[in-house]
Amino acid sequence: MRAHHLILALALMAPTLAHAQGAAPQDKVQGRNSWLKERLTPLAGRVRAHVVKLTGGKSSGYGVVVKAGYILTSDGLIGSSRTLKATDSEGRTHVVVVHGRQRKHGVAILKFKTVVGTPVPIAMGASKSLALGQIVAVIGTEATPLAAGVVSATKRPVEPSAMGGGGNIFLKMFGGGGNSGHSRRYPSVIQHDSPLEPEHFGAPLVDRKGRLVGINVAYPFRGSAHAIGVDTFGKALQDLFDGKSTAPADRVKPIRPAPKPKPPQPARPRSYLGASVAPATPSQLGKGHAFGLYVRSLTAGGPAATCGLEKGDVIVTQDGQPFASIAIFGKRMTAKRPGDTMKLRVLRGAAGIETEVSVVLGKR
Repeated sequence: MRAHHLILALALMAPTLAHAQGAAPQDKVQGRNSWLKERLTPLAGRVRAHVVKLTGGKSSGYGVVVKAGYILTSDGLIGSSRTLKATDSEGRTHVVVVHGRQRKHGVAILKFKTVVGTPVPIAMGASKSLALGQIVAVIGTEATPLAAGVVSATKRPVEPSAMGGGGNIFLKMFGGGGNSGHSRRYPSVIQHDSPLEPEHFGAPLVDRKGRLVGINVAYPFRGSAHAIGVDTFGKALQDLFDGKSTAPADRVKPIRPAPKPKPPQPARPRSYLGASVAPATPSQLGKGHAFGLYVRSLTAGGPAATCGLEKGDVIVTQDGQPFASIAIFGKRMTAKRPGDTMKLRVLRGAAGIETEVSVVLGKR
């Protein structure tokens, strides 16, 4: 049996053993969590040197030094503050500034304004190595652990709770002590049953060797505490050290006012030819031309009729260029403005005599 399972089993058996040894009925039976806190006091004595108590933000809490000059904490403690006060386990006070926020996972990095006399970094663990039932401790700057318990889940996604979202009034009435649950979602958390208080948020979650495995961010209704595992936010730490902040994944984008409509622009005058055309047949084209337009009719008094185009003509070039479809012919024509001249080479009569007609385009 692994050591932490053995300790847990003994903790659970402690009240029974006390009675078996003849403890008087009036003797106080020690609960499991307080028994764990007492046994893990030497661990707190070692880890507390890496922890600071934070004040001056949205609420008080804790943080842990993860790199020389830098503190890792819960983003929820900061609010809109840019500067906070950090008190270490020796009672020394330091000024820290917000350096980066990784809001997707709810963690933040604070930077000491001066690094002289600041705590040294904690040893990093791995949240992926945690096993269900494993003993973990929440450590502050005090001589004893803030809380202790066992792991019940390692990669649990959580949604905003009914209490955190403002839903169930009865849960609000009986929740008490800030036990308001999550007001946002987390993609992956470590769930443990340490009896955490709101003022413990940001405190490090450590294994039995004192290695950092998570940062406590919140606890929902019915006593399960939640921590963000080091493996979850570890990849983002370098971005935080570089001062890069990210928006939360679940933040709803603000509704922006619709842009003011632009005043209507006057329609550009369209040019037109004043002729009805259709693709010419091979017999109408004769040899030497791949495509042309057969003039089926002319608008009386229109540009084409006025400028000399005749019914039955076959248009084969437009401003000296052949074209392969009616669409190309029309696109070139509409690119011109009314009053522009378009030179057309046409085949006329049964003999297909080539002639050039210059048409001054009309206005539609």
